[in-house]
Amino acid sequence: MKEKRITIFFLVVMAAIFLCSAVYAGAEGEDTGKNFAGKFKLQVREDKQKGITTYMPKGVSIRSRIVLYIVKNNQTNIQTLRLRLAYFADEMLFIKQYVITADDKEYILPMREMTRQQDMQKLDIPDVYSDHEGAGICEYYDVALLPQEIEILRLISTSKSAKMKYVGTKGNQKVNIHKEEIKDIKRVFEAFDAFKTATFK
Repeated sequence: MKEKRITIFFLVVMAAIFLCSAVYAGAEGEDTGKNFAGKFKLQVREDKQKGITTYMPKGVSIRSRIVLYIVKNNQTNIQTLRLRLAYFADEMLFIKQYVITADDKEYILPMREMTRQQDMQKLDIPDVYSDHEGAGICEYYDVALLPQEIEILRLISTSKSAKMKYVGTKGNQKVNIHKEEIKDIKRVFEAFDAFKTATFK
């Protein structure tokens, strides 16, 4: 009788483990990544025309000055880290370099592409999900990151405090990188690293 009870108990435990594994696989492996994104507090936007899916931190707005996000190619399932830096003012600085200070260590992000300009009243930055009406301009830079740039952002994601200096032909401007922005960068890295073992439709 005792052996029979042990056997039944063992079978119940194994069945429970199997069911839990199936539910977990369904949550992360059988959708387009929305359940996965929810785990890391990312918002998802699929662009069927371009064949990509964008994963961006929740709460990001067009007023965010530094945003790390993930773009997944839906055909190859390859994920790319992109960085968007934005400068808001009444006039262009004509930015040529970004200098980021994290825990008193300075890192330079040289320009690999030209910044783009948009009037704040007509602002339409790709993959940013809120609208805004206001005066002034936005000078923004949006690129896929190189390995050495990714390492700099990883250092920023673990820093206690960080600042960013916009270096332009018409002057310089320094701003604080908010703690929430640092947390967002860290969360995107966690999601990016987890993507290596996640599978979607």
